[in-house]
Amino acid sequence: MRLRKTVLLCATSLALVSIARAAEPTKPKRQSIYRSDGKGGERVEQALVRARAENKRVLLKIGGNWCGWCYKLHDVFHKNKGIRTLLRDEYEVVMIESRKDRAVIEKWQVKPEGYPYLAVLDAAGKKLTEQETGSLEIGPKHDPEKVKAFLERWQAPPLDAATVLADALKTAQKQKKNVFVRIGAPWCGWCVRMDKFLAQPAIAQILKKDYVVVKIDQQRMTGAKGVIAKLRQPNEGGGIPWFAFLDSKGEILITSTKPGAGNIGFPVDPKKEIPHFVKMLMQTRTHITDKEIDRIAKELVKAGPRRRQ
Repeated sequence: MRLRKTVLLCATSLALVSIARAAEPTKPKRQSIYRSDGKGGERVEQALVRARAENKRVLLKIGGNWCGWCYKLHDVFHKNKGIRTLLRDEYEVVMIESRKDRAVIEKWQVKPEGYPYLAVLDAAGKKLTEQETGSLEIGPKHDPEKVKAFLERWQAPPLDAATVLADALKTAQKQKKNVFVRIGAPWCGWCVRMDKFLAQPAIAQILKKDYVVVKIDQQRMTGAKGVIAKLRQPNEGGGIPWFAFLDSKGEILITSTKPGAGNIGFPVDPKKEIPHFVKMLMQTRTHITDKEIDRIAKELVKAGPRRRQ
């Protein structure tokens, strides 16, 4: 009898434990932050292209999904507003998986001292520094102030807007082209979308036939305010991106300010904005064909949406 009671009690206890465990909330599986496809090298090369276009640095964040401290640093990068903004404005961040992307580590002769480990490349692909992250920690986490100080130390020096435009005009004179100059900022979503559109190889190749394409970053370039004042009418509304086509002497040929409608911005509306952009191209092109302009217009429609959000 005692044996039967003991067995019954044990069975009951096990059942209660099972019920209790089933009632416990399951912890969500931690999302992978590193890719394990071995294509880190390709991503670095793509980041370098973007860095050259935007005067940025490339930050390699080396680690793995097995690394708890890698997740902690990832949280600082994404959840701290100041650091998130600094990374957006000044860096192209590439996640390098320490095992699958060994070729990247070896190519840039990085010698990790624990993980996560950081390395900074300039836009030409030269390694500027590498950094263990233990010294960036404070207790059980990374110190945002130390992380920010490191990033600020290695960000690219700002370009001078007047020099950037002057260099573009000199190049245009030598190549007998016009200048396609646009004004933008890293916090402007439509500016970023326009940057990406113009960077598409097919689009860039067409525009290259007749224009020197240049960007004036109103936030990251010194003297940008003065340059913008010379290009754009005072108190002109419509925000950014704003752009214009200039001849090689710097004279304005036509701007993105549509008469009676204001600045078209990144032209995605097929009825109001894209036709004005096509007009801008038609009035300033020399070698670009009608067929190529039609292709640009069709790609802009694809880039939509038709209505701004």
